[in-house]
Amino acid sequence: MGDVQRPDVARLHQSISKAAPIEANRVLALVSHLFTKAEEWGYVPAGHPNPARGVQKSKERARDRWLKEGEVRTLMRAVSVESDPYVQGAILLYLLTGLRKTELLAARWVDVDLDRRELRLPDTKSGRPHVIHLSAEAAHVFRMLPRQQDSPWVFPGRFDGHRKDIKGQWERVRGKAGLADVRLHDLRRTVGSWLAQQGTSLQVIGKILNHSHPGVTAVYARLADEQSREAMDVLGAKMGEVLQLPSIGATIDER
Repeated sequence: MGDVQRPDVARLHQSISKAAPIEANRVLALVSHLFTKAEEWGYVPAGHPNPARGVQKSKERARDRWLKEGEVRTLMRAVSVESDPYVQGAILLYLLTGLRKTELLAARWVDVDLDRRELRLPDTKSGRPHVIHLSAEAAHVFRMLPRQQDSPWVFPGRFDGHRKDIKGQWERVRGKAGLADVRLHDLRRTVGSWLAQQGTSLQVIGKILNHSHPGVTAVYARLADEQSREAMDVLGAKMGEVLQLPSIGATIDER
């Protein structure tokens, strides 16, 4: 590790930046963290210079892509002919809950309460448990998903554990829909955008999407609980009209 110098890290960063500037910045942060831990664990001497420090990051442009109503309808036509019911269900639930990709795919049936219409996420990116209210439409999707008796996961893996990704299937679906520029994370952004358009406050949107907001008091948090339930019900009804869930559900049940 002592042989790694700043020019080495800079060349690595520049080579990745040509095609993926944001990923290059994440790699740079990872290298920096590795050397911080290396010093902490004694792999390099105390005070060893971190070769990632001082390397200029690539400029990052905030992404604001989200789906309009017509695009959601087009996407659903492509989803309806997808042969994998778990892929169908995942895409629908991304649009109905705004969950992060990994949060949804790691969901367990024990954390799904369809009577209360709640999904509890014990481990999230924000570092705290998160309970999300499920609209009637979202609960319907959970009910139509097939369950594997020997698996605790809502989205079981092919061999063990839960699914880690649906990247390949998503590429196929968005290709059929003619939405090549839409990423899976844009579905989460679509939820936030639709909530904002229906008048939901930024505070409540932040609570639904489980963003960290320093300074939010417990009083506001309690107020947002009921508001978030109402907002998700409105979103579910609106999104349900576009998704046409009964026909999608029939497609999954038939398979």
